Amino acid sequence: MYLKSLIANKLVKPFKAFPFFGRQRFWMLYWAYRLTGWHIRHKEWDFVLEYLPPLMKRQDISVLDVGCSRNLFCYEVKARDYKLFGVDLEFPNFNYPGEFHIRDITVGHNLFQDCFEFVTCISVLEHIKEHRDRALNNMIHALIIGGRLLITIPTKEFAQGHDWEGFTLKSLEDLLPRNSRVIEYTERAGQLCLSIERLS
Repeated sequence: MYLKSLIANKLVKPFKAFPFFGRQRFWMLYWAYRLTGWHIRHKEWDFVLEYLPPLMKRQDISVLDVGCSRNLFCYEVKARDYKLFGVDLEFPNFNYPGEFHIRDITVGHNLFQDCFEFVTCISVLEHIKEHRDRALNNMIHALIIGGRLLITIPTKEFAQGHDWEGFTLKSLEDLLPRNSRVIEYTERAGQLCLSIERLS
């Protein structure tokens, strides 16, 4: 555990904050995780990126990235030509490549309503201690009808020993608003990966 903490604080944090070559740094981190087994984040990224292939010319698709201030994933999304918007409680410690807003996703606001084809939320919900149902409701209502929330969260088993709790499919579904449904569900390395559609 000490070694992981040392790597995260002394190597990964400065690496993420480096001001250049964002997409290249994302893929370097991706392959470092994948080849060493030090982290499982690359499996979550794989799931989300399956829904976000590179766009063709004249395609106009928007993505809202929730809880994005410490994640290089945004560079890959932007490089695939999506209109990228980020929201978090704090400013990123790097040059965010899209339009960034400081917002609490648990608080209702009109800035993001019926706007996005996709909302991404990668390993964020478990860190929201209160009003998770509101957070999910706001993410769903940020989507256009037929849009997809792409969310990854830890399982109950994976969360053991951490200061955040995990989820089951049912516990997540109980938090979702009625105008949404899970259309894909898989488990990857202790993470639940879900695609959730806004119905109305």
